[in-house]
This record gives sequence, C-alpha cells and structure tokens, in this order.
Amino acid sequence: MGIFIGKNKLEKSLRETSDAKLKKGLEGEISVGNLLAEHLPNNTYIIAQPDTGEYQPDFLVISPLFGLRLVEVKHYSIRYINDVKSHGQIKTNYNTLSNPLGQVKKHRDVFNNFLSSNMNSLYGVDPYRMISYCVVHYGFTQTQFNYKFNRQINEWQPQQRNEFFKYHIFKDQLNENLQTHLMYASKYNQTASSLNQSQIQEILNLVQILDQEKIKEEIQKDIEDEYDSLKIEPDRTSESVAEYNYRLPQSQVGKSGIITKIIVASLFIGMTVIFVAFEQGILDDFQNKSSANIDSESFSDYENEHLTVVATVVDFSYDSTSGTKFLTVSNGNESIEAVIFSDTKVPYLEVGNIYTFRGFVQEAYDGDGLELVIDGVE
Repeated sequence: MGIFIGKNKLEKSLRETSDAKLKKGLEGEISVGNLLAEHLPNNTYIIAQPDTGEYQPDFLVISPLFGLRLVEVKHYSIRYINDVKSHGQIKTNYNTLSNPLGQVKKHRDVFNNFLSSNMNSLYGVDPYRMISYCVVHYGFTQTQFNYKFNRQINEWQPQQRNEFFKYHIFKDQLNENLQTHLMYASKYNQTASSLNQSQIQEILNLVQILDQEKIKEEIQKDIEDEYDSLKIEPDRTSESVAEYNYRLPQSQVGKSGIITKIIVASLFIGMTVIFVAFEQGILDDFQNKSSANIDSESFSDYENEHLTVVATVVDFSYDSTSGTKFLTVSNGNESIEAVIFSDTKVPYLEVGNIYTFRGFVQEAYDGDGLELVIDGVE
C-alpha cells in the first residue's frame, strides 16, 4: 500500500468546512487519494495538493519504478460531455471547451523548472524525463466513455487512440493495474524515468504540502472551473431546460398532474436564468423535489440531453459477463432501446412494470437511431 501524504490536511479541511460544494470536492480528493494508495506499492508516495510552483496538481506520485506522475482529477459526469478530441479536449453540452490534459501538461513544465532549480542530486540528469502526467476521470468508467464516444474513438488513428488512453485513467481503472498504467503514461522508457532513493528523499524534502487555507482555495478553484465549463451557477441548484420530465400521454395524466403543470408553467415564466446541477447527488435530490412536466411526441426531441421519463419495460436482457442490462422502454407514444451499466444501482426490473427512468439520450452504439443510457430508476 502506498504512502498517502497530506491526507490528514484534507480530512481536517473536510471537518472544518460547512460549504456543501467544498465538502464534495474534498471528499472526492480523499477518495481518489485512498484508491491511489490502496493500489500502489509501499515504496510509492502519493502527495495530495503539493506546492510545486505556479500551478498545483491534485496529486504528485513518486515511484522508484516510474519516476514522477502529476495527477489531475476531474469529476465531470459523462452526461454533460458532448464530444471529446484525441488530444484531450472536452466539449460540454453547452458548447464550452476544456482540456484537463493540456492543464496538467502546464503543471509538468512548472514542476520541471522547480526541480531543475532546487534539486542537488540530479548530476546532469534531465528531470523532464522523470516527470509525466495523467488525468483521472473519477465521474465515469472507461466502459461508459467507450460506449458513449464509440463513433469518435473509431475515427481516431490507432496512434491517437493509444496516446489518449495512455494519459487518461477512468474510475474503474483505479485498481490493481494502476501501477502499470502510470508507468506507461510517459513518452520515455522506464530506465530514463526511474528514481534512486536519494533522489526520492530529496524530492520529499523539497515538495511541501499546501497550507490549510490554500488547499481549500485550490479545491474551491477546481470546483468553480468545472462549474464554469459546464455553465453551472455554483450558488444555485436547479435543472436546465434539458432536464425536462418526459411523461406519459396526456390521457394518462390526472387532475393533480394538470395542476402541477400550471404551477410549473408559472414558475418558468418567472425564471430568467436556468441552471444545471453539477453533481449527480445534487441533481437526484433536486429531481425528488421539483421537475418540469412537459409532454413530447418523440424521444428525438431530447437527443444529447438528460431527461426523466415514466415508462413501461417492454423487453429486458442481461449480459452476465459485463453486468450490463439492456432493455426497451415505452412512454406510451413510442419505444426506445436503453442500457444500464453495471455500476448503476437499480431496483429489480420486471417486464410490464412502470418505472421512472433518468438518463441521457444519445446516438445508439451501432449508429442506428437513439438509445437511453439510464443512470437512475425509481
């Protein structure tokens, strides 16, 4: 088990803060740090929020085997990502762009300057060869990523695919193969990157952990950046125009449903800005309290959008190898193929029963029509 340095400061910050967003950010950092420590050997150091100069990465991993890895953690939900490029650029549903990989590359340049100026045990060795980087996407699995962006990935050249997956780690890859993945997340061979014990000790002496307030500032900044890239107002929790409730036909809606629609319509008239929920948990909490009831004739009206739909299970199958569930659901007007990945917890589903499904409507995996990727069932 690796040595997790800085965990106590993160936990202290978590205990002391009352800010809900900051709490979630700190909890995420601690969770990722714990997984890094769990799956790396006991001669490996994981430093949280290291002070490496102008830019601070989320983690610095120090290993005698593969050298130094700067780790940038992102908590994006895959529902908000609309497109991805082979060089790491992410496009959200709101046409904003971010590039976490480009961000952590800047961290590498700054850290290289820091080590070049301060390390005495280099003896002519270029520290740039020791340092590499990766992005950890903690908001979704590689299976979910491959499924949603199958078309884009297939359009990349083999070298582009290899480069992308070399420097991106997904939630389900924080496992026993983590050391191998980190080792190969570099363009230099292992010999050029490895560190001896004196070099490791000097780096440990040089790299300080950010102080308590600075840790909070950095994590808060990361949260604000993610909110901003997703066009989210951090001080308000509501749903976007896309977060409509996709309901059964009008003939099946009772008087209470009509009254609800009148109330919701009044609220929409008074609204001047529509916000989206950042965290899955926040969104779920909100949807249990309030949602827009808007009928539609076609699922295609919601392509590349998240929705809630009351629908009947028409067909169901289960892949015992992957744990993925495949089903067909109908809202009474039309049917749509749907998929539930193994890490999405759902109740027991029976054909013929009606459930409330939450999910993202996207192009089907085989390119034929649309499908609903379900992330919640009630």
